[in-house]
Amino acid sequence: MRDCKEGDYVRCRRASSVELSVRKNFGVFLRRARTAAGLTLPALAVEAKLPKSVISTIENGKGNPSLITLHKLACALGVQIKISPNDQAY
Repeated sequence: MRDCKEGDYVRCRRASSVELSVRKNFGVFLRRARTAAGLTLPALAVEAKLPKSVISTIENGKGNPSLITLHKLACALGVQIKISPNDQAY
């Protein structure tokens, strides 16, 4: 992680434990949804029109997907993703 400079907070701040937990939980959800749909990672990448590396990063709890990426994944998997600050389930 590079040194932070004033005005550069958003790009270089470290993720909190809550953020890390949300990312990990969503990654687990995504992998389960993908395997339940009978899709391999490359097949989901084709369906969602996303690079395999993006999906892999998310599934490993290291990604921070945009709303557009979430929408593409949900459509490809035929699921709805509910975003709620108090929910642990997706």
